[in-house]
Amino acid sequence: MSRIVIIHVCVFTLTFGAWEAIGPFGGPLADIAIAPSNEAVLYAASYKDPATVVKSTNGGADWIILDTLSNYIYDIAVDPTDPLIAYYTSYRCIFKTTNGGATWTTISLSNDYIQGIAVDPVSPLTVYAVGKTPYSTYTVMAFFKSTNGGTSWSTTPLHTVYNGGALCIALDPSSPSTIYVGGYYYCSPYNYPRVYKSTNGGTSFFDVSSGFSTGGTYVNALAVHPTDSNYVYATTFYDGIYRTTDGGGSWSMVMSQPLMSCIITTQASPTHVYAGRDTLIYKSTNSGSSWFVAGSGYGGTYKMSRSLAASHTQAGLVYTADNRGCFKTTNGGTSWFDSNYGMALANIASFSVAPSAAATVYTEFEEVCTFKTTDSGGHWAMLPATLECGSICEFAVDYTNPNRVLALEGLG
Repeated sequence: MSRIVIIHVCVFTLTFGAWEAIGPFGGPLADIAIAPSNEAVLYAASYKDPATVVKSTNGGADWIILDTLSNYIYDIAVDPTDPLIAYYTSYRCIFKTTNGGATWTTISLSNDYIQGIAVDPVSPLTVYAVGKTPYSTYTVMAFFKSTNGGTSWSTTPLHTVYNGGALCIALDPSSPSTIYVGGYYYCSPYNYPRVYKSTNGGTSFFDVSSGFSTGGTYVNALAVHPTDSNYVYATTFYDGIYRTTDGGGSWSMVMSQPLMSCIITTQASPTHVYAGRDTLIYKSTNSGSSWFVAGSGYGGTYKMSRSLAASHTQAGLVYTADNRGCFKTTNGGTSWFDSNYGMALANIASFSVAPSAAATVYTEFEEVCTFKTTDSGGHWAMLPATLECGSICEFAVDYTNPNRVLALEGLG
């Protein structure tokens, strides 16, 4: 008697759910910029190599990731008439987009190093950049100019006696052909802060550095008063904030504070000036004569830089970017709130779920700060600083008490 064996083959299709980012949103940002012709549009870039480019089209309410660009990003400038055109500086090149970040063109500047960038508000095809260029046996402060939207560039060496570099650029809002360039030169054993000025759109420059201390190391940010061209502000890395009231004829220190990295003015409130360092934001309401803290506790360890961007149409609207992400004030710094939704840029070193409360999670922005959520990522709260010399490489949550946590720091 023969037997027939019937074999059933069952094919199972496994469907995996899509992953969703739940935060904590934010992450280290190198710079942030507002589109002058549409201030709801913001561009930013992560402080990483390669850098991630992010954009908001609703004033920072949420962000989308656009692309990844090689190398670190140093500065961002947006075309004053077209929010789809933006420039990012990076090492020996400039990245440009003409379609809002959908695609990017790499503009190589050969052996030049590019730091700051600005677009002429009257003639948007004219773009200025600063950095350093080879000159004789040195690498010196340099100014670069394009009159065709970045396709080709001319180079003007500035201080040519010693090694140095230009770090920042500012245009006079009242007269954009007036340009200030800040940086330094090195003559052993000191760095000497330097500011150069042009009144003819960069055709020629002259030194306007009288009054800076050699201890300032370098000028890393500049801003010009929106309505009074005689007032110009500069930050130095070690000294603090300097001001000139005669268009660069002489400078004097108006606030002593180390590690300063940014300074801005706004046409919406011409006498208001904002400046910042690693964890602090300062403000002046009298054109730099006196200063007070307008934001504290932002940022974290191991990054000594901050970026600021202010609305020129809405008084009190300011954004700041640091290694925790983007923060926003609508009342001139009286209060700030995070503006990071969708900005998934942080390095997450570790996370742990509480065994007795599955919705409670602890995690860390690497070398910055720790966070806790009690609703599975719906909301996150930053915890008091715990870091001393490294990242939290592991959390251990008590099996019965979700509020009792041990944390292992990477360097002991």
